[in-house]
Amino acid sequence: MTNMDVGQRSNLNTSEQSLVAGQQGTSRLSMNLENVHCSELPIQQRIEWQSARTPDAIAIECDTCALSYAELNTRANRLAHYLQKRGVGLDTLVGLCLTNSLTSVIACLGILKAGGAYVPLDPQSPPERLRFMLQDAQLDVLLTDKASIIDEGYGVAHMLLLNAHWSVLASESADDPPWRGSELNNAYMIYTSGSTGQPKGVQIAHSSLKNLINWHLTHFQVTESDNATLFASFAFDASVWGIWPYLAAGARLCLPPASEHSLHQIQDWFIERGVTIAFLPTPLAERMLFLPWPAALPLRYLLTGGDRLHHYPERELPFVVVNNYGPTENTVVATSCFLDAQERPDAQPPIGWPISHSQVYILDQRLQAMPVGEAGELYIGGNNLARGYHHLPALTAASFCPDPFSSEPGSRLYRTGDLACYLQNGMLKFIDRADRQVKLRGYRFELGEVEAALSTYPGIEACAVVLHHKGSANPLLYAYIVWQQEAMVEQERVQAYLKQKVPPYMVPVQYVSMPELPLTTNGKIYYERLPLPAQPQHEMLPAEEAMSELERALCETWRQILGLERVGLHDDFFIMGGHSLSVVQFIAHVRASYNVNLLVLDIFMAPTVQQIAGVIQSKIV
Repeated sequence: MTNMDVGQRSNLNTSEQSLVAGQQGTSRLSMNLENVHCSELPIQQRIEWQSARTPDAIAIECDTCALSYAELNTRANRLAHYLQKRGVGLDTLVGLCLTNSLTSVIACLGILKAGGAYVPLDPQSPPERLRFMLQDAQLDVLLTDKASIIDEGYGVAHMLLLNAHWSVLASESADDPPWRGSELNNAYMIYTSGSTGQPKGVQIAHSSLKNLINWHLTHFQVTESDNATLFASFAFDASVWGIWPYLAAGARLCLPPASEHSLHQIQDWFIERGVTIAFLPTPLAERMLFLPWPAALPLRYLLTGGDRLHHYPERELPFVVVNNYGPTENTVVATSCFLDAQERPDAQPPIGWPISHSQVYILDQRLQAMPVGEAGELYIGGNNLARGYHHLPALTAASFCPDPFSSEPGSRLYRTGDLACYLQNGMLKFIDRADRQVKLRGYRFELGEVEAALSTYPGIEACAVVLHHKGSANPLLYAYIVWQQEAMVEQERVQAYLKQKVPPYMVPVQYVSMPELPLTTNGKIYYERLPLPAQPQHEMLPAEEAMSELERALCETWRQILGLERVGLHDDFFIMGGHSLSVVQFIAHVRASYNVNLLVLDIFMAPTVQQIAGVIQSKIV
């Protein structure tokens, strides 16, 4: 992309055009792969090369066992030959319904060696969802470690219970199967949530996976001496990032125990295993930043992504925190940046610059580039883009459009549905999902903006904000907060703090303290599982015991207009759910009852019962 390309389709001035062009991955980060062997080979052949070079080095380990590179390669070869005899070839989709284990990695590699593309499925998925994905993918082969999956059948012709059939596979050839495909063939397909309520399969080619691996090896200087972690579920695309770059480099992949982990247990496990590079989902990583860490620590990088990161590191840490952003449709990662505590501004951390051979644009509805600081939809182009959605050509055409900024034939852009903006330094700031935009009291805003403001309150470790319609005639804004230890404070203090950060209509009505926020299997906040709140509760303050007759009458009026069980003397009209229509209703009531003409401005300036009663009293003749 040249400056002329941007200028022809943008609202940017000359300096902004240069900034946007300069931050694209093709020009910002050069690929220096002189020390990364076999960088053009597909991942299965890179692991074969590692197996021949360092056969006895540990490839994967868990608490109870480990596999060398030779053992990993041999077992995957035997599985590959078995699969080829059952019709698996180039672009054949093979299902994996497995928990995280050494077996899962062997199975993924075996499918790739057979020429197929693996389709990871969460064994904890509801049966109907699992059935839909299996039927949608039209799988002929499914590998699992769950006997219940075999018993159910799900209409799959060939189902193999891996843990019970290694003896059967032992008779297959241990030789590396020849690779007859190209980088255009599929490597894997992962299902993501769909707006229609049904999941959709995202097809990723070997070329896209190769670009991700090469960028990661170079950017984080991965070597054979590194120990990496895999906390992400196999059904989450972060597992792709957590497995293949490290095995391509000859590093060691450490699988954590399957039991539940506390923050301190994870920290202890990192230290015990000598972990040097770790990925954790954002809500978990954010909480890890608050732990005390020893100065001497093997950990070099703590990678995070999948959700909004609210905080910079508050102090110098013995490792680098890396914030990453990317949809499944762009092979896990699109942008990335290191976060330095010494350069911490009073704002949420950025999501960084595009990775190598990727481009990002902030565009309006006419595909015109937005100026620095102005929000628009984030579009992604480049080598990491998915081939499209499985059996959904119309959705693929709607989501992947021709790239108007590229001269390369067939270049595309992916519409992420995310709102973002350019910062002055060329990095990107994530604002929110476009579909988390709400309208309340006549105002339209992003719930993510409220979350970002709330997260800056001292002592808040994590938070979520949602709009609920329960218990009120009007929708109300609720906040869910995870506090740092012994940091919980009164709701009124948090509200007062937010009033200094956002307009009154963006201040939540009620604050629900939680030990942790519910997360999806891919580590994002599971908004649908946040508990339904009770109606707002209000403590009887001493001043309320001595309310005047006018104040009591106004409390009752507000209670009826806002559809609440109770309204207190110091409750804020707008925080309690008041909007433009209810303002008009209240003004009409005051005119009819007290012959007083209130202005809309009066209610904004005096939003509590006590304050507006004073205004009305001053106007009564």
